[in-house]
Amino acid sequence: MESEKEINIKFDKILVKYGSHVFKNHKEQRTLLERLKKLENKKFSDITSEDKKLQWIDFVQQGGGVLGYSLVGYTFVLEYLGIRFLRLAGTSAGAINTLFLAAIGEKSDPKSPELYDMIFNEKRFDVKGFVDTNNVLLRQLILQGKGLIMNFLGISLVLLLLVLFPLPFLGYVGSEGKIVYGFFMIIFLAWMGYLVYLIATFTKNKFGINPGDKFESFLEKELENFGIANQEDLDKKAKFDFKLDEVNKKYTCKDNPFIVLDLESEDPSRRAYDNLTMDYSFVTTDIYNACKVILPREVNLYFGESEENENNPAKYIRASMAIPFFFKPKIFKTYNEKIKVDDEDIFLWESWKGKERKMVKSHGILIDGGSLSNFPINIFHNNQIAIPRYPIFGARIIDEKPIERSIKEGIDSKEKISFGNYILHMVNTIRNNEDNSFLAINPFYKKNCISEIKVYKTEISWLNFNLTKEEKDALFLEGVEAALEFLEKFDWNVYKKERKNIKKD
Repeated sequence: MESEKEINIKFDKILVKYGSHVFKNHKEQRTLLERLKKLENKKFSDITSEDKKLQWIDFVQQGGGVLGYSLVGYTFVLEYLGIRFLRLAGTSAGAINTLFLAAIGEKSDPKSPELYDMIFNEKRFDVKGFVDTNNVLLRQLILQGKGLIMNFLGISLVLLLLVLFPLPFLGYVGSEGKIVYGFFMIIFLAWMGYLVYLIATFTKNKFGINPGDKFESFLEKELENFGIANQEDLDKKAKFDFKLDEVNKKYTCKDNPFIVLDLESEDPSRRAYDNLTMDYSFVTTDIYNACKVILPREVNLYFGESEENENNPAKYIRASMAIPFFFKPKIFKTYNEKIKVDDEDIFLWESWKGKERKMVKSHGILIDGGSLSNFPINIFHNNQIAIPRYPIFGARIIDEKPIERSIKEGIDSKEKISFGNYILHMVNTIRNNEDNSFLAINPFYKKNCISEIKVYKTEISWLNFNLTKEEKDALFLEGVEAALEFLEKFDWNVYKKERKNIKKD
């Protein structure tokens, strides 16, 4: 493991570029810097450190492909205001940001300046390069125009219409017309043959267009720059347990006595206040064993205790962001031996997932965690806490434009839905079911914890791997705006008061 690179912890570059930016929808028309200054002394948490300059929270981030640029903008605002992160969780793009928030620098350092430098440096963060299929034509169809699906459909439709309608009549013009018609017929048949070839090779490629190897290599290289070669290295940076000294109202880290957090709660003896934890979680989906998996918490489903610490966390992120069909899934061999838990030998698949040993497949096929849980805020829910010591913040990426309803004779007109939209809504309903069910049962979180990053305003596709600098700026600023709006409305006292009413089941 090499020594860490020099980490950028200064906000200067970001503030010089965006500090004078004025968001159109803000009624007071203040600049970004003016709005930040107004929030500098606001209270967000009862867990503080370094003479109360830093305030600590739990932070969960939603996935969204390349729209994850907005999460860095959101994080920048939090960190500039002195907010730091105890527990982190994310899916797909949210998992990527979660990884670097856990890996970069010291725990109390701001990470967003270094993250900003990374994602806006095309040599470090080569988004186009993450499309690493060896098929040159396929790569161009992904990167150019309206994306892979629309390009395929458009070319196929144009060729089909040409072959069926205008071109057959050229045969009546003369020999030249027949030659032109035959030429286009060859092109059409070659195109259809190419589609058949792609379908035939799709199975061999584990049902994924892109291997995803370049993205995983990028993660490994960056982690190495931050002094991380395996899970054990990341745990040493990002996973800590604290014990409360009720007299002095301070949390002391069991592994590092120099890390001390202050408790500003009125009553330090409240139930479940004894301990405090820092950790990180990445969500993925095992479609072969039909379950959601939280890594590294459930890493022993695939690796023995002697193996887990040697894993590079890049593996976990690669699994979490394996967009179905776009990237090959990540394959882990299942660990089906007994493991000792509380002095008892148990099969974890049966204990954790309710699957009998004989029903567990020989390996797991892991895809994008967003297929089951794209916003895993339920990871942080704690029934034992009535009055919280610190809040949970969540950033959701909203890429679907709100419906503009038209009213006719006092009645909402019905929306027209195409077959494509029908399929899309069906998939979205399934993939968001767990998260939405939790939020429906616990509306407190939606009201007090979650802000929506309205990336639909940029009209950028979540699979646009050919982003311009202007588009990256637009996404970053949508995250900034969402964070500002949320923090300006946030009231810590109201949060604590309304948290009492949350259901205990």
